[in-house]
Amino acid sequence: MPGSAPALQVAQDCIQRAAAWRLRQFPGREDAHDKLRELANAAALPEPARGKLAVYSMPTYFYVNRGTAYPGQGGS
Repeated sequence: MPGSAPALQVAQDCIQRAAAWRLRQFPGREDAHDKLRELANAAALPEPARGKLAVYSMPTYFYVNRGTAYPGQGGS
């Protein structure tokens, strides 16, 4: 299908961007830097068995406010 992307590739891109963003935004406050650095360079997940899932997992939760959800728009 034109314009489609493999789900595993999309997941890899999302986790890499999210981890890299957290490392950039909170260089001294993050208590899981090692795992975030690993995820920022995450390898592609292996294709899961039929009926199973392949997932990446962030090491900690992260609260989002308007400013972090929409950076550059002046939200707080």
